[in-house]
Amino acid sequence: MLLQIQRKLGVVNSDVEGWLDHVRDYIEHGTNFLLILRNEPKALKDFCNSFELPDDCKAHVISQAEFFLMCQHVEPAAFDAILHHWDDNHQVVFVEQIDFPMNQPPRLQSFIVYSPVLGILAQHERLSGAKEMLEDYENEIAEGIPHPDAGVYHWHRGKWHLFEGR
Repeated sequence: MLLQIQRKLGVVNSDVEGWLDHVRDYIEHGTNFLLILRNEPKALKDFCNSFELPDDCKAHVISQAEFFLMCQHVEPAAFDAILHHWDDNHQVVFVEQIDFPMNQPPRLQSFIVYSPVLGILAQHERLSGAKEMLEDYENEIAEGIPHPDAGVYHWHRGKWHLFEGR
């Protein structure tokens, strides 16, 4: 996976036919996204199953305040769609790729550059390569383009851990 710097959060609407295909596209690219999900048990079950999670998994439903805190990183069309569908019949879920069983080795390499907002930006088999990719990402920030924070994570003992060393 190449370093993916120029991106914003997109949205998937579970009311639209083929929405699970869109979810799979985001999974394939390791991109976090927002999901407009019906407030009904079947929709949540379909969501859980699409990530190979148990039927009773807990979705990260966000509040409007949380949404507005991240809105600078949301695609304009996604922003409009979310505001349009924010009602009693829907909930907005923030889908974070690092939480899902399919996003771990061997599918991913042992080191990833990860943004808690945008998702998996890059992956590498060695720490040095991941650090270089993170530096590239941070240099892009220095050029005046606002990006959310990111860090290097490594796979250790069945879990992703933020690498805090040098």
